[in-house]
Amino acid sequence: MTNASGKIQMNICYISSIDISLPNGPGVNEREFVNILQNECRKRGDNLHCILPMPSKAVDINVTDASFYKNEAAGKALTHFRLTVNSIKLIRAFIRLLPFRAQPLFVLRLSPETLMMSLLLRLLKKNYYIKTLEDIYGFASKGPHRPLTRFNFLVKRNLLCLGLSKAVSIDACTYQLVNTYQKRFGLRNIIHIDNTVNIERFDIQDKAESRKRCGLQSFKKIVGYCGGFPSQRGAAQLIQIAQRLVKAEPGCGILIVGDDTELGKLKHEVRKKKLGKWVVFKGLIPYETLADYINCLDAGIALDTSEKVENVGNSSQKIRQYLACGVPVICPENTHQDLVDQDLCISVPVHDLDAIFRAVTHFFKLSVSDSQAYQARARQYAVQVLSTQHAYEKRYQIWKKVFSQDLS
Repeated sequence: MTNASGKIQMNICYISSIDISLPNGPGVNEREFVNILQNECRKRGDNLHCILPMPSKAVDINVTDASFYKNEAAGKALTHFRLTVNSIKLIRAFIRLLPFRAQPLFVLRLSPETLMMSLLLRLLKKNYYIKTLEDIYGFASKGPHRPLTRFNFLVKRNLLCLGLSKAVSIDACTYQLVNTYQKRFGLRNIIHIDNTVNIERFDIQDKAESRKRCGLQSFKKIVGYCGGFPSQRGAAQLIQIAQRLVKAEPGCGILIVGDDTELGKLKHEVRKKKLGKWVVFKGLIPYETLADYINCLDAGIALDTSEKVENVGNSSQKIRQYLACGVPVICPENTHQDLVDQDLCISVPVHDLDAIFRAVTHFFKLSVSDSQAYQARARQYAVQVLSTQHAYEKRYQIWKKVFSQDLS
């Protein structure tokens, strides 16, 4: 199908089981992907329809031409029952849509709920592309050893293999995941496409104004983490080195945005060490205000557990958001070598407090001119390499090729 200008006009159907209103990593990833997907389809004259769970919270993008289904939330039903119900609801939404869409290219965000959808598309001999493949069922780890659990694991593995093998292409956001799926499933249709950042939402702001808006204007320098699971991603280490940081840089502060089940222990440690004057916990904040808090930082940390770094890699969206806002980044060792090579990131062993302290104080001591130069380089790199537009163009070229073959 071609439009009035003679260009190929694609019919794209995007299917996901992830709530785009959630402020966690997958939810943010989906929100920004759906946003760029809609914008680019309008710009290019492509037809789009999305099948998504009904948002559980208010969301700041208007999703048009979409079918929403009610997703059973975690904790409201037994896991297997909930996944089955959600899969059935998604498939029903798909079946209602199918007769009205001509020759669509299906794009899937694969999850336990959408796995059956990939098998159905395979059965119907429909082309489908898998976007942002994660560590489904923990296949990047060693797997369970108990016989019954091992049996369930192998059944899921075989089902997943069926779903993956017929995809026209698959992308994953870390090289570790690409390598794991290539080795364990023999995949040759998987490529690396980095997680991305909305460069319009995340941009460089005046630091003094950002701190005033966020109530942090009393600090001269700030290091922090802004996102999900802070206790696993650098907050614990920052609190451990807080006394050293305050001594080395009087007037500095530590900002921790986000929440998890272990954060109570860190707050207790802060009270015990009488660090409350320097450590600020902001808890959960609206995603729409996140850029304000990131722009308060002189250094942003985005670590992970050593096990996750080894098995899955680090695909933290925080890093992309920090860079888009011109904030220096501290990441785990053996990850993001491209950013380290560009002097945009300092990588550290996740448990090496001395290395983390040196990285933070290095960024604290940057001169005004060096800080401005870093901001400009970081922003440019984010725009050119890490933007949602850049990743969309990579995927689009694959989709266009597949869609053209379907028409021929």
